Amino acid sequence: MSRKKKRQPIALISVADKKGIVQFARALIKLGFMILASGGTAKKLREAGLPVTDTAEFIGNAYATLFQRIAKKKKHIVPRRVLNAIRKEIGGAILDHRVVTLDQRIHGGLLALNTPEHLADLKKICAEWIDIACVDFYPLQKEIDRPGATRQSVIEMIDIGGPTMLDATAKGGRIPICTREDRKRVIKALRSKRGVTEQLRNELIEKAFFTVSQYYMAAARYLSGGEYEALFGVRVGTNKYGENPYQVPAYRYSGLTGDPLALDKFIQVMGAEPGHVNWTDFSRLLQTITHIAATFDQNSRKYDCYAVGNKHGNACGAAYGNNPVTVMRKMIRGNPRAIWGGMISTNFPIGAAEARVIREYMTKKKKRIIDGIIAPAISEEAIQILKRPRGACKMLINPALATPTLDTARVFTQIRGGFLTQPNFTYIFRFDYPTVECFGRLSRTQKDDVLLAAAVCQTSNSNTTTLALRGMIIGNGTTRPDRLDATEVAIKAARDQKHKTRKAVAVTDSFFPFDDGPRALIAAGISIILTVSGSVADEIVKNTILSAGVTLIWLPVGDGRMFFGHTGN
Repeated sequence: MSRKKKRQPIALISVADKKGIVQFARALIKLGFMILASGGTAKKLREAGLPVTDTAEFIGNAYATLFQRIAKKKKHIVPRRVLNAIRKEIGGAILDHRVVTLDQRIHGGLLALNTPEHLADLKKICAEWIDIACVDFYPLQKEIDRPGATRQSVIEMIDIGGPTMLDATAKGGRIPICTREDRKRVIKALRSKRGVTEQLRNELIEKAFFTVSQYYMAAARYLSGGEYEALFGVRVGTNKYGENPYQVPAYRYSGLTGDPLALDKFIQVMGAEPGHVNWTDFSRLLQTITHIAATFDQNSRKYDCYAVGNKHGNACGAAYGNNPVTVMRKMIRGNPRAIWGGMISTNFPIGAAEARVIREYMTKKKKRIIDGIIAPAISEEAIQILKRPRGACKMLINPALATPTLDTARVFTQIRGGFLTQPNFTYIFRFDYPTVECFGRLSRTQKDDVLLAAAVCQTSNSNTTTLALRGMIIGNGTTRPDRLDATEVAIKAARDQKHKTRKAVAVTDSFFPFDDGPRALIAAGISIILTVSGSVADEIVKNTILSAGVTLIWLPVGDGRMFFGHTGN
């Protein structure tokens, strides 16, 4: 009794980025696969000495066989030269390479179900069952980002064959591969006893559909001039709940950006899984510390160490300097009551000395509790000092924090029934802006305090007034419905913590509509005020400040308004 010959599995490879493709194909061949590849990919594999069938050859042979079969039924004999002409002329790229793999022989092999009817259809058109398709696309986003790109140049770069093959592979339940990382996963699975599991196959299928939708959305966004928009993400975590215990399910997604400070690039070294509120606080910490670093850098004033403490997204302490222990103390001294149970970020590694400051400085007999810390590194000794029962202190590290960079990704804000988009908040106050007016003189230390207060003020929820003195924040009045209220809260916060407000600097994130706010600051002994013009009361505000001998720094509201998280988003 003859044994049925086992079918050789087929892998289709068609990639624009050829990096690593030879090694991948070689691994598949060793696993018994026949390699089917489109023009440029086939050439690359042949140059490496690998056995490969070009899709043009594959399609041409199928048509020749089909033609011969039909002729045989009619009892005609087809000359060999005719069959060779069919093989040569049919199946190759046409329309300036716009059509290469768009053929029934390819897509039938990817889409067919394992049923007698579908298998018969494949046989009828001389197609083969294809098991794997490794596909990537023309670099569309690179063309969109290219200076000088045009509508036509972008359209020419839109891949049709690649996404169509990937969709067909996914719909057909085959093994779609669209990233170099997934090539490694599939090879590892094929080498194992279990092979490609249903779970892995499903993950790859879901990823394929996602990748195609993301690719075509980039085209729609560009060609429509932003008429169509979408937000894409890959789930990287499941939170226990959202802002409140009854808000479930709650997930965390990666936006798949190249941002070195994206939160999914942080490594957790201690603590329970951060929750929804923790992640939003970490994100706000990053906004503040990156703005502090950028503000000093763009004003040619650079320090080695920056530290920020926040609560509910707003800074309750921040400091700059060149000694990490001193900076940590000043940050905590800003408001040791508010930092209790808060979050901390630094641009310097946290060792045992810094950890002891966090836990013990200005606490008397109690140990201070902190809910979360992000830093470039945290030593093992520091982790042991900072850790809390049940992992309540979540510690994350990322070496990129040593050189913090601003977030430039476009911002999406959900509103009822839709969303808003805007460029990210990357405004930095600079003393050398052409529209900045300074009425009075400032020492270098006072300038630095203005820079610190500006960076904190502009990354706090509006309305905000922020006070700084001798390298640290001493009061931050945030999220207030009116500017006088924000100013009075900042003064009260400073006095509650026994700070002297005399000679401190003040920054507010928009104009004073009346002179009541400036009068409150003057009464508190503030020596410098940074604000913006644009109020009908500008002259009154200006005269009130200058007549009191207080230095005024201001610029037009259109150049220097600092609204951030204006509604708490």
